[in-house]
Parts: sequence; structure tokens; C-alpha cells
Amino acid sequence: MNDLIRQIYETGVVEDRDGRKYDVFPSSISRADGEAIYRVVRDSGAVRTLETGMAYGLSSLFMLQAVKDNGGTQHVSMDPYQAAWWHNVGLANVERAGFAANHRFFAAPSYNAMPELLKAGERFDAIFIDGNHRFEYSLIDFIFGDQLLNKGGCLILHDPWMPSIRKAISFIVRNRDESYQIVPEYGIGADTRWRASMKFLKALRENPYDLFAARFFARKTLRNYCVFRKIRSISQEDIDRAWDVYCSF
Repeated sequence: MNDLIRQIYETGVVEDRDGRKYDVFPSSISRADGEAIYRVVRDSGAVRTLETGMAYGLSSLFMLQAVKDNGGTQHVSMDPYQAAWWHNVGLANVERAGFAANHRFFAAPSYNAMPELLKAGERFDAIFIDGNHRFEYSLIDFIFGDQLLNKGGCLILHDPWMPSIRKAISFIVRNRDESYQIVPEYGIGADTRWRASMKFLKALRENPYDLFAARFFARKTLRNYCVFRKIRSISQEDIDRAWDVYCSF
């Protein structure tokens, strides 16, 4: 693993280009999550990767390391608040780690940057969605990410403990089940019946209208990420299907 990654987790701080220090948590991903993302990218053989949201750049470092270890070419990050909120620490960390030549950055919202990549005909092997966590923005990231992701590639959604992210995952499970499958070996498994019942009731209490999501996630033991594999690209049949096709999620 890159020495800078190790140093950041050992000290719990990051520095901007002027040497000012900032606490790495709670804004950054945990080491366990970062190592899981590294493993997903590495196992998939991804050579081009993308992430929405960058912050202090920890996920960027893990993905860049995996891309390098795969003999890959580029990792793309997008974060409109890299300067205003994160003091350009993420970019500084990428440079310090020696990954600048393999990194491309968009100082723009993902809903502006991803269409640019799509128009340019660019494609990726793994995409990490960890930007604006509101449901509508996470869903937009998925819609564009789906267009940018190669068949066989992995899509990672962070923070499924949040109802908004669970709702986005539920949309994929219910409405894109022919194209995406959850990869169970990356942090998802079955829960006991008693725990599942308690989780179901708790979820319904918090969000009474999210019946499918409450049932689906009650039966799952999730880590702080959910990994999908793209098994099928959109076909002409998908485009031409009935205009009112819809599954409640």
C-alpha cells in the first residue's frame, strides 16, 4: 500500500499545500472501506476508474493505487467543493503519493462532468459513487455512471446506512435487475430472522412508505458500501420497451 495512505491513517490528519493540518475524520472513508474499494478495483482488473466526490482524497488514493497495480492508465475524480470545503487537500495528496500523471480532476458537480465524459465516448471499468448523498443526486450519478461503465465493470455505492442511498440501491435492484447484480462477496450477507424483523420495523418507523427497501435491507447484513456488477448493457429492446414500465422501489 502507498506510504502516504499508511501515514494518514496512522496520524489521523491530512495537510494542504501550505502545511495546514486537518482532521481526516469524520469526512474521510475508513481504512476498512478504502481497502475494500482497493480490493474491488484490483479484483475486477479495472484500468480506468471514476469517482464522484473526492474530499481529502483517501478513496482517490486507494483507487489510484489499484489502477496502478492493475497496469492501468487513469482515475477520474469530480468534486465542486475541492477548493472551498477541502482546501485542495485531495489534489495535494494525489500529487504527494506520486499519482498526478494518472489522475484527472473535474472541479464541477458530477451531473455536469459525467455528461462531458459520455459525449467524449469515454468508458470506465469501476465507478465509486460517493458525492452528493441526496437521493436524487445519487440516482443521477447512477444513471450517468451506467452509461459510462463497461459491461463486467463494478459500481460501488458508499454509505448504504443512509435512507437516500438505500433508496438508490433499491431502484437498481428493482428496475435494473437485468443489468446489475449485487456482488455478495463484497460486504453483504444474510441476517438472522430476529434481527431482520427488528431492522424491518425500525426502517418502517423511520420511513413508513419505503416498504420494499425496508424488506430488502432487513434481510441483508451490509458493510458501509454496496457493490454491483454490470452484467448487461442497455439494448435497443430496453430503449423500446413500454413507456410505462415501472417497479415500485
